[in-house]
Amino acid sequence: MLVHLTGSTWSLGGDLVYMRKISHILHELGVSIARDWIETANHRHAVTKVPDVNLDMQSIFEENIRALKRADAIIMESTTYSFFQGYQLAETLRHKKPMLILSRYPIKGRIFYGIKSPFLTVKEYKTEDDLDEIVRAFISAHTIKNEDLQFKVSVGRQLYSYVSTISKESGRSPAEILTAMANEGFKRRILNS
Repeated sequence: MLVHLTGSTWSLGGDLVYMRKISHILHELGVSIARDWIETANHRHAVTKVPDVNLDMQSIFEENIRALKRADAIIMESTTYSFFQGYQLAETLRHKKPMLILSRYPIKGRIFYGIKSPFLTVKEYKTEDDLDEIVRAFISAHTIKNEDLQFKVSVGRQLYSYVSTISKESGRSPAEILTAMANEGFKRRILNS
């Protein structure tokens, strides 16, 4: 599983222990992080003191969006909520990917509390133990088991005839052809969304 872990750099000092905890939990679960930016940002803020205005924001934006698109799920620490986090939330929902929004501050009254989507989970936490429980439950709920990646399909006579003809002509199995057709349809749908 690939997760895009995101948060605000404006409050990284206060969020760092929690971002590191989330990262640690993900690594413990064998989950890969799509863009590992936390320690780089911390070094930039704590050691080099490079202000954000001197950064290549276009590159950072593009890296985040690429990570979001590649990821199977998104986890956002949003105790300090920024415009860009709102943008990533909108993009995540547009791509119909599961997202976990976390906050140490009360969630009621914040804009994302009013968003109703089957892809969105919003949780408040107080301690690292709370965080551990929430992140593990989210990952467990959104991990696809290998046996779930295979299933039987019933097709009508017209599609069967079409796939059989292509199979004979190409030497590919009907399963390979149907998988390729489904993947092409999925790619078109994603590009048009």
